[in-house]
Amino acid sequence: MPEALFYRGMLFILLSLFSIIFLRAAFRAGLNRQFFYHSNETLWVALPIRLLLLASLSAIVVYLFAPLFEFQWLNHWLESSELKLPVFLRLAGLLIGVLSLCLFVSIYNALGKQFSTSLCIGEGHELIQHGPYRTVRHPMYSAYQMLWLAFFLLSSNWFVGLTGMLGLIYLMLMRTPREERMMEQKFGEQYRQYMANTGRYLPRLSSLIGKR
Repeated sequence: MPEALFYRGMLFILLSLFSIIFLRAAFRAGLNRQFFYHSNETLWVALPIRLLLLASLSAIVVYLFAPLFEFQWLNHWLESSELKLPVFLRLAGLLIGVLSLCLFVSIYNALGKQFSTSLCIGEGHELIQHGPYRTVRHPMYSAYQMLWLAFFLLSSNWFVGLTGMLGLIYLMLMRTPREERMMEQKFGEQYRQYMANTGRYLPRLSSLIGKR
């Protein structure tokens, strides 16, 4: 029981810290309808992503709070979807989660007012090439994968991991090509050169060596 409370406590802190970091960046960028959705993305791309991530977040909330209440069916669901992960993997989840938060802070600082969850380029937007964007074109997608891996390992719940990872994989497969085409149309040769020098989700070894 104390061990289970520790993992729940760490997951709650991780989720709370991410929420604070995200909301701070969102308010700084300016909350409006375009921040959350733009027609460039299309509903058939946006809706599955949001539904899967909402299902995963809902499962996290159930994992955190269902044991506090006498909801037998929820507690039964928790038991049936639990995986018996070893302690070192669950502790690794905590480390991965902390690293993902540090990466999010760096990403949001680099983006500033250009941060958005929708697929659009605002007026006056520039091509960001500092911070994590110095070597990676889409570090935010990588950071989300790290965060959800941390959620999965700490909760040891296959539903949390499956829905979250499926949502993020779908996001990366469907949005990345559209985003890169949009950026190439906007910035032309500058973006093509940027693509040649950076990795999509992880730094290229050549770019790391070349930027020392």
